[in-house]
Amino acid sequence: MKTIVSIALVTGLACTAHAQGPLVPPGAPAPSMKTLTQIEPRTDVLRLAGDAGAQHVISSPGSYYLTGEISSVSTPVAIRITASHVTLDLGGFRIHGDSASNRTGIQLSGNLENVRIHNGILSTFQNLITVASGSPGANTVSGAVVESIQGSGFNGAGIHLGSTASNRVENCVLVGGLAGIHAGSIVNCHVATAIPSAIAISAYSRVSQSSGIATGTGSVGISAADCEVSHAKGQGTSAGLIGGNVANSRGISTLGIGIDATGNVSQSEGSSIDETGIFSEGSISDSIGRAGQGFGLWAGGNVANSTGIVEADGIGIRSLGSVSNSTGEGVQAWGILAEGTVSHSSGSSRDDVLGFVGVGIGAKIIHHSHGDADGGTGLQATLAVGSTSTGADIIDNRYLMP
Repeated sequence: MKTIVSIALVTGLACTAHAQGPLVPPGAPAPSMKTLTQIEPRTDVLRLAGDAGAQHVISSPGSYYLTGEISSVSTPVAIRITASHVTLDLGGFRIHGDSASNRTGIQLSGNLENVRIHNGILSTFQNLITVASGSPGANTVSGAVVESIQGSGFNGAGIHLGSTASNRVENCVLVGGLAGIHAGSIVNCHVATAIPSAIAISAYSRVSQSSGIATGTGSVGISAADCEVSHAKGQGTSAGLIGGNVANSRGISTLGIGIDATGNVSQSEGSSIDETGIFSEGSISDSIGRAGQGFGLWAGGNVANSTGIVEADGIGIRSLGSVSNSTGEGVQAWGILAEGTVSHSSGSSRDDVLGFVGVGIGAKIIHHSHGDADGGTGLQATLAVGSTSTGADIIDNRYLMP
């Protein structure tokens, strides 16, 4: 009986089901989303008119792009931007000019904000991407970003955005030029130049993951005075790397200072054939400085866990503070010379070819350290505790000495 009732109920439900609509679609499928052009209208730069000064002029805010190479520039500027809030995508194409005629690839003209230029190649111009010259304040740029640009064959400025900290250059590679990259901050960029008096990279906020090599007379690899510098390499004749606080970096100089810092230096290496390996107005830690003469390390503060070496004539480590857990090797001078305390360190001074001798370690207080002077004075201090020397020593008060 229960089975018969169930069948009747199912049958009744099936009989009362409503009919479905037509199965044939009313028409062809249509797009339901907006295109990229509808979301962000883009303008082909090659369709833009120019003037006597520029082949193409971007004069309104918006998004612009290249659809092909620009290979014949007959005006002083290939592309001039005179509006704020502009994005220019070079689309991987090349803009090719003539460096002999003082021409510029891309010029920013006026007081502009938020201009982005990216993804392209510029070659054979006097200047690649620059802010227009003129009276002070006539042409300034803020919030500008230049990314993923390759540049070569220029003999003026590579990418020159001015000193505003908000202007940024990233992921660019330049070869040649008088001034490689000049911007507020520079990230993951690499510049090589051999022009006299060149600065490969110049920043006003920070430099990171970048390298600047300038081999001309009086050149500087990276110049970023008072700025944060990290994971960078600078090479130049006058200075390898100039910065504020410098970390995880390397500076190489032939005639000047390897790393010249107004702040602290950590986990870095500086070398100079002629002068000073690392010069810091702050403290130096976990670093190595090598010099032909002068100073391996010079610190306005303390030195810790570091090594300073001089090959010909000078002081291994010079500190206006204290030195700890470090090694200094000098010639005809001091291995380590400190105004404060030297602890758990080793200092040595070798004779030079004329037989002049120096001091292994010189400080007010020396403890648990060793000084070696090759016939000179191993230790020179007001107070020495638990320390040893090879050679003579000059110590006013000694404790726990052998």
